[in-house]
Amino acid sequence: MSLNQPLFEIKQKRQNIYLPPELCMLVGIPQKVRENKKTMTAMRQSLFQKPHDRIKSICELNEMISTSKEVQQWGLDIALQPDTIEAKVLERPKIFESPNFATQTARGN
Repeated sequence: MSLNQPLFEIKQKRQNIYLPPELCMLVGIPQKVRENKKTMTAMRQSLFQKPHDRIKSICELNEMISTSKEVQQWGLDIALQPDTIEAKVLERPKIFESPNFATQTARGN
């Protein structure tokens, strides 16, 4: 696991939670989009990037946004590099699967 991996921030009242994108699940994608294999492949490639590639993509997006006409008109200053934080690297969790896990989680498509 990379120490420079970007994280999703889930804001809570007591303490914010930070999750790596790999632990997050896509929800709310219309059936028509899910049936398009080319679109789904492109979406997966975008979502499941290596940490270094993800940070590069974020920096490129920040640069594109910061040079937009609207941002310049509004006089906004956007940091091009993501913030870094010090964090503890936790041990990889042990995940136990029940014998009939596939049956329990089947969606019946």
